Amino acid sequence: AAIAVWVVAAVVELQTSNAADFVLAAKFKYTAIAVVPPLLLLFLLRYAERMDFLRGLPAGALFAIPAATIGLVWTNELHEWMRKHPPYDANGELSMRMPWGAWFWGVHILYSYLLTALAIALIIGELRRSSKLQRSQLVLLLAGVLIPSVVNVLFTSGVLQTGRFGPTPLSFVASGLLFSWGFVRR
Repeated sequence: AAIAVWVVAAVVELQTSNAADFVLAAKFKYTAIAVVPPLLLLFLLRYAERMDFLRGLPAGALFAIPAATIGLVWTNELHEWMRKHPPYDANGELSMRMPWGAWFWGVHILYSYLLTALAIALIIGELRRSSKLQRSQLVLLLAGVLIPSVVNVLFTSGVLQTGRFGPTPLSFVASGLLFSWGFVRR
């Protein structure tokens, strides 16, 4: 559901030429983006039957930083901790490549990438422990997580230049196909 909101909001963001609609779509998009990494980790911990990894953590601990991020997203015009406002580039165009703020770089992105790295490490660990029968499913699962992760890192770092289009939502198509193939066919 969070990925679906991310994708729909990114499409609205891309299609609009109105700054107010663009900002509203971005708020919904970043609300979804904030919760995807902890949900991914929880999904994979459940899949691997490793929920004991979280033993001792309060129930909502994984969502404390995403909750703060969401609060900052919805109040960004007051402080610009997530991204520059209004969202215009040097040419006066609406841009997904706006200068991101201190919270985005210093907390949100680090936390998101840390949880994603833990999820990837969990899959790799499961690959080492699994039977040959389970390995093909895990390889597809790993590829399905790696594709959007690599695309996102390349886009966020500026290596992947796509203009106004943020390519991470498109990469979820490949992930969805790989996950479907892994869970239905394997």
